Amino acid sequence: MKAILLLLLLLCNTVLYAQECDCRKKFDSVHVYLSKNYVGFIDKVTPATQHAYTSMLAKLRLQAASVKGATHCMLLIDRYLRYFKDHHL
Repeated sequence: MKAILLLLLLLCNTVLYAQECDCRKKFDSVHVYLSKNYVGFIDKVTPATQHAYTSMLAKLRLQAASVKGATHCMLLIDRYLRYFKDHHL
């Protein structure tokens, strides 16, 4: 009887709500941190690549505003980090 009750309680509690992720805030903090602290930033974002970088940044910020899950947010930030083609990031 206890086993059935335990099983019933475990099955009824399948829907869990996690804390929502503010992806735009996290994305902006990563962007600001890298622009101030990443040594290779000035080598990667030159006047020749500035336009491509700002358009990519605007596109990703727009996508970050609509992302709700932490997993998708991490993938979006990873896409931003891949722009620098530096495996140490």
